[in-house]
Amino acid sequence: MGVNDDQTTFKGRVVKSYGKGAGDVHVKTSAVCVSPSDDVVVVCHGENVVVYKKTGEEAGRLTGHRSDVTCCSISHDLLATCSAKGIILLWKYREMKRVARIGLPLGPVNACSLSVSGRYLAVSYADRKPRVYTLQAGDGSLLTGPSYKELEGHGNAQVTDMKFSGMSDDNLMTAARDGTVKFWKIASGECLATIDLPEEGAILKVEYLQGTDIALLTETGGLSVFNLDTCERVYHVPGNLKLLAAGNGSPLAAVLNASDCLFCYNISQQKECVRKGTTHKGSILAAAMCPNGKHFLTSGGDGECFLWD
Repeated sequence: MGVNDDQTTFKGRVVKSYGKGAGDVHVKTSAVCVSPSDDVVVVCHGENVVVYKKTGEEAGRLTGHRSDVTCCSISHDLLATCSAKGIILLWKYREMKRVARIGLPLGPVNACSLSVSGRYLAVSYADRKPRVYTLQAGDGSLLTGPSYKELEGHGNAQVTDMKFSGMSDDNLMTAARDGTVKFWKIASGECLATIDLPEEGAILKVEYLQGTDIALLTETGGLSVFNLDTCERVYHVPGNLKLLAAGNGSPLAAVLNASDCLFCYNISQQKECVRKGTTHKGSILAAAMCPNGKHFLTSGGDGECFLWD
């Protein structure tokens, strides 16, 4: 269950840190994710992948990348980590075991998303068409040679972000530098709808919210919330924003601007809750909402990853 709307705010305080004193300080942390069960935090320091218990203890390290990890995504059983050289590694992170390697024709990998069951992995790389890999058979067993389909529709525009719905393996959202967000049915490869905002520049980040809403950041237009039933914008926060942490487990969203200032909003009440600086010493490079909707993560160029409430 998500956070009720009357629990209106984040407090905007750091309650846990990951990585300090573990030999990774000052190695940039460019990708983070939290397991759907909300008990595991994955922090990518350069080419190293570190798995932590959410309570703070290091659980293990996953080695194998030979270049910086650019993005990661996690399901109940699988973790996908993707690199600047176009290499995707799949892990059973609770067993600390690598289970597959996928090489793309080019790097870097711009974004990735595992579907809720782990059956599909969507990836965007370089300026090519995004791919959706089928990783598991119908019985949940891993395929030895994952097949893929390419999604036609963004043309030559680079795809910047992508998210599977938390409700269905079949629903994927992609965003691109041409100012478009597209919604796909994976089984058919069909594009069902498009949100077109070319006047606001590139779409930087997208997230599914509660109900039928989505949140997106644009290069010049700031934070917008769209209702998918009406395809209308229902909330707008202008500004030069670069990162978004939100999810369907909470009415709350955290965003960071180009100066690394933190802003928290209650989307359902359409109001700002927190505005403050952060404790990072370098540029913030990644942010993620925890599934419980009560915490979010930030990580950055100082090698630190912080858990906020």
